[in-house]
Amino acid sequence: MRDRTYLELDKGSTYTYDQLHDIAIKLSQAYPQILRYEYLGESFDKRSIFAIIMTENEASLEPEVLYVERMHFMVDAGLHAREDINPILVLKMIEDYAKAYTKDEKIQGMNLREVLRRSVIHFLPVTNPDGFELARRGLAAVRTENARNVLNQIKSNNYANFKAGMSGVDLNRNFPSPYLNPLLGIFVDRWDIYKEGSLYNSQPSSAFYAGPRAGSEPETVILMDYIQRYDFRNFITMHSRGEVLFWDNANMPKSFRDRAKALAMEIDTFIGYDMGQPKSSVQMTGYASDFVAATTLKPMITVESLPITSQLPTSQALYSSTYAQVKIIPLLAERVGRRTGYLEYRLYVDDRYVRDFDDRAYAVAHSIKSKGIVISGAGIPIGYIGDYAMIKEGDLYRLSTYYPAQTIEEIPEEITEEILDETTEELSEEISEDISEDVDPDAEVLDEETTHDRTYYEGYQIIHIKVEDEDVIGDVPAILLNGRTMVPIRVVSEALGANVEWDPVHYAVLVEMDGIITAQEDIKPMGSTYFKGMKMVNLVVGGKLINSDVPAVIVNGRTMVPLRVIGEVLGADILWDQDTYTVSLTKQKANETTD
Repeated sequence: MRDRTYLELDKGSTYTYDQLHDIAIKLSQAYPQILRYEYLGESFDKRSIFAIIMTENEASLEPEVLYVERMHFMVDAGLHAREDINPILVLKMIEDYAKAYTKDEKIQGMNLREVLRRSVIHFLPVTNPDGFELARRGLAAVRTENARNVLNQIKSNNYANFKAGMSGVDLNRNFPSPYLNPLLGIFVDRWDIYKEGSLYNSQPSSAFYAGPRAGSEPETVILMDYIQRYDFRNFITMHSRGEVLFWDNANMPKSFRDRAKALAMEIDTFIGYDMGQPKSSVQMTGYASDFVAATTLKPMITVESLPITSQLPTSQALYSSTYAQVKIIPLLAERVGRRTGYLEYRLYVDDRYVRDFDDRAYAVAHSIKSKGIVISGAGIPIGYIGDYAMIKEGDLYRLSTYYPAQTIEEIPEEITEEILDETTEELSEEISEDISEDVDPDAEVLDEETTHDRTYYEGYQIIHIKVEDEDVIGDVPAILLNGRTMVPIRVVSEALGANVEWDPVHYAVLVEMDGIITAQEDIKPMGSTYFKGMKMVNLVVGGKLINSDVPAVIVNGRTMVPLRVIGEVLGADILWDQDTYTVSLTKQKANETTD
């Protein structure tokens, strides 16, 4: 089935939405190792809206692992009805990427196996299925009485030219338009500003009617939810016409605009589209790209496929040539996103990482809105910070040991009117609490800039290990996993003078400082139990089963255990050097305790 072609470009202009939906399901069934179909909800006229999630072996990873340990990218198409070529182009990308992965082939020099081992690409091929059908089939496509009533009121004689859905709402004017008020330090919605000019209709129409309120349409709500569900690094939205890339937003911080421009320039270098001009702050509101920018502080590049002279819906003659131009775009977006990396300010809500920002004012404003906290740091974000809630005042040194280069800004649940009258700078001072001053002054802490070069193994940050000032080197290095330093048990234990053996019956690693190693009879075999996609192992020290929040696991055939656990049970002092990402272990003297 994998050699079969499911979507044929030379039939692109003839496909119905139901056929495209069926192709998407069949692709996910043909390539289950890398594709997953997800139903997201229904359109106004009761059609399914769906996503295809593309990554390697998603089923083997816990959702929390997938969220932070692989970067996420989003591609959508079909928001405007008459721009009917783009859903076909995106579905063809999915098929060709899947084939390239299966055959270990490259697409314009891009290795799909490498991409899908480190990233997740989310495709939403048809975000306005009602409009797609209406532009192609007219009133014959209508399913519900509600849609028929709206269209009867509009009384169009040219459904092929529709931009709106069957509700008569232009979905790309229906998104909230959050604006960060620099004086209040909070978001206000400017959606109502867009109520005048030649590109505005006050009632349901073929185009430019923004709806009765922001987010009034089911399609908009589905997209808003999906945009905020993952920590997307950037977004590609496919539109038509003009062979142009719209990337800029005059309302956003310079750092955001620089990142958006870098992404657009990378795409432009490959496909040769023009770079669009920035919108003014009062031109119009309700765009998906504005919502994305303010909500995530990540760029959304609007790709306007097709020559400006093209007629819509699209002539069959343009499908193959247009696809050849745009096929590479999602892979370029992934490459730029990984090159950019994670940003400094990380938002946590209910102890879980949500997303990152490179502008502190935006991060603080979002933390106010969501009643979260902001952590300043570098590298891959910590997925879960529940340990912070357990830290006592006398134990703050642990923060520097296990969460290097991090600071916390706690945001109060209630913002008083007095605070809202302050400037952004004063607001930040009022509502922020930098706990780094409370940390043990002898610790290597928290808000100093990290200067080391970061290196990675299998996508994980490498940690350097020293025992008694001697480097400990194994064939599998120590790594940072879920906020814990994981070390190869044998090389570290033996460096500390312990004996290590493997117990295949109980699937356990046995460690003993003195004497002969034996496993307790009541230790249960681990069986096929996994943590973060890795097989778990029982850790037994001195005949005692050791339990910890991050268990021992197998990484490339080596047993990895939390450094803190093995250090404590073997009686070693642990010191952290954040500049070099090095952990040093020193054997405790006989009269010292391990408390």
